[in-house]
Order: sequence, then C-alpha cells, then structure tokens
Amino acid sequence: MDRICLFYDSGKDRSDGIASLIKDKAEEAGIAVKEGGDVSGSDLALSVGGDGTVLKAARKAGPAGVPLAHINTGTLGFMGEEPEKISDYIESLFKGEFEIQERMMLSASAVGFETPALNDIVIKNGETARVISLKLSIDSDLVSSIKGDGIIISTPTGSTAYSLAAGGPVVEPDLNVIIVTPLNPHSLNSRSLVIRHSRRLEVSALMEGDEVFLTSDGQVQRRIKVPGSVTVTASPYRLKLARSGRDFFSLLSGKMNWGL
Repeated sequence: MDRICLFYDSGKDRSDGIASLIKDKAEEAGIAVKEGGDVSGSDLALSVGGDGTVLKAARKAGPAGVPLAHINTGTLGFMGEEPEKISDYIESLFKGEFEIQERMMLSASAVGFETPALNDIVIKNGETARVISLKLSIDSDLVSSIKGDGIIISTPTGSTAYSLAAGGPVVEPDLNVIIVTPLNPHSLNSRSLVIRHSRRLEVSALMEGDEVFLTSDGQVQRRIKVPGSVTVTASPYRLKLARSGRDFFSLLSGKMNWGL
C-alpha cells in the first residue's frame, strides 16, 4: 500500500486523535496520506467519525473504485468498525488484512444535475412542512399517488437509516434491492415497497406552488422545479467497503438492543 485518502470529523477530540494516529502509522510504514477530496490514485480511503463522514467519503470512493474503511466514533452507525485496539487495527488495514463487501449505490437525476447516494435519496417538502403531492412510477408504470411529507428511496445499506425511522424494513446490506418508503403519508394504505435493483423509478411533483427538495444521503440538497420529476436508478458504481468480517446480524442486534 502506497497511498491513502483520509476523511475525518475534524474538531472532535476522538476523531482528531485517531486521525493523528493514522498519519503517524502511515509515516512509519512509508505510506503517503492525502486528506479528503479527490481519492483517485489512492489504494485505500479511510474515514473516521460518524455517519456524515463515512457517507461523504463513500460518494467519493464508490465511483472511483477505491476501497473504503471506516472507524466509527459516532453514536449509532452500521458501516464502521469500533476496534478496541485502534493501533493494531490501523496496522492491519495497511497490510491489506480486510474483507471487501460490495454495497450498491443509487443515482438520482433531474434537469441540470445528477447525484450519487450510498444510503438514500429523499424527495420531500420544504421548511413550511406543507403536504406535497407526488406520483411514483416504476418502469413507466404508475404505482402510487402520494400525499404527505415526501418519499424515501434507499439502498439496503440505507435501510437502517432514515427509511427505518419512517417505518421501512431492515434489509440485509449485500442484497440488490431498492426500498421505497412514503414519508408521513396522508393515507393509511401507503406502505413500503422492496423492488429489484434493476427497476427505474420516477418521482413526479406536479402541483404548482409545492416546495420540493431532493436530498442525497442527508447532505447534498437541490430544489426541484415544479412541475418536474426525478429519476432514481441503481448506480453503475458500487462501494467497496473494507470490513473486518463482523456479522451483520450480531451488529444489528447490538445496535438495536434486540438482545436485551
């Protein structure tokens, strides 16, 4: 390993401390460290922090095909490692002692822009919390008219994030499916859908006067022109997530306190 790209939650003591340790270990091993931004030319991307840090890194590393390892210092988080011996774990990463788990990503496009997402694409109302009207089509077939706060379209990785909070299902992260969950629907018969990853989804906002926004991974936000539509598909890129091999179900049970 010759070069790594480091993302970390600067300004927080624990993340800063681990980032400093990574830099020291990299110097000892003769590995160059580049901080944030462009991951091209790197053998490994390494993020330290909470969900926001790893999601930012994933949108860079996924399309570049660079493996990403994450050390979780946040409160929940399902993608990161929480090693007891940080120093030993960093050394093992630099030796290439990890497994690669491929995670599917999404791509959302509308007039004038396109954005990737590892967790989810959310199409929702604005700051006024006003009910908006959306239409969901899958492979050009109209599936549902939704009135409410919006809609969440997530990957299996994102099923334990905003989608779960909105009542969506937990999905094993290495499956190839897309989860569609209405956000606070103004109807008792609106339910989540789990569909094949090869489907093409179109969400249309048709009611003039509605304020509609698209958010990718809770970080990248664009306002949608109304009337207008957003197309969401599985991305051609997949995130190569470097893991130590901990089983998803034991992690899920621990994080969700299901074993208590």
